[in-house]
Amino acid sequence: MACLDGYSTYDGRRIAMMYKTSSRKKVPIPINPELHIFAFPTMSPSQFDCNWIFYNHVQAIKPTTKKLSQTIITFKYKEQLALKESYYTIEKQMYRTAVCMLSFSQQNKQSS
Repeated sequence: MACLDGYSTYDGRRIAMMYKTSSRKKVPIPINPELHIFAFPTMSPSQFDCNWIFYNHVQAIKPTTKKLSQTIITFKYKEQLALKESYYTIEKQMYRTAVCMLSFSQQNKQSS
């Protein structure tokens, strides 16, 4: 609904972010850039087990101590989520989303 309120669609925003970030897979999505709401998928969005993480809710990410190929996300409200994805994958997704946020921030400064 936020995409439609912003006169866009999921696919339109995905294509725009693929262009801006040069990423083709697991592309972060600007849900409502004016309110700084950005999310990223933990795996391909076509996968049933895909989780969407909202960037501004993340307090910390760390690898699990049991399996280095898994990650724990701690959210700002102290809830934790264990993921099957590696720390490297989630860290990369956080970085891609930060780049996406920065591109919107710079665009807003230039248009002001």
